[in-house]
Amino acid sequence: MPGRPDYIAAWLGITKVGGVAALINTKLVGLSLSHCINVAAADHVILGHDLAAVFEEAAPHLKRVPKIWLARQRGRSGYRGPFWIDGMAGPLTPSERRGVTINDRALLIYTSGTTGLPKAASVSHRRILNWGGWLPD
Repeated sequence: MPGRPDYIAAWLGITKVGGVAALINTKLVGLSLSHCINVAAADHVILGHDLAAVFEEAAPHLKRVPKIWLARQRGRSGYRGPFWIDGMAGPLTPSERRGVTINDRALLIYTSGTTGLPKAASVSHRRILNWGGWLPD
């Protein structure tokens, strides 16, 4: 999904229920994109509707097929409001969530891949909280 407020909402929701969000550059294509998805061992991919064709090119190189959640803009074209995800039935039940601790992995962030394939760095919830201290009041 391209960088927009909905992206942050999806990322926070994923980590809240114990998932790990892989922050993948939307400029990646083909083998570089499939490599990042493979490294994340993704069971699910939230795919921005506008990036579906790029994903389709990378899909044959995936080690396993993740469940695809297609994020679409609501309303008429050009409207930049809230999004919805096709196939989403509603909130998760308590049994579908796992307990999250401050030491659990929250994110995978990737290098640019300028010297080869992108490399993943694991980021814990603790590190994200520490980063919050860098922001001015």
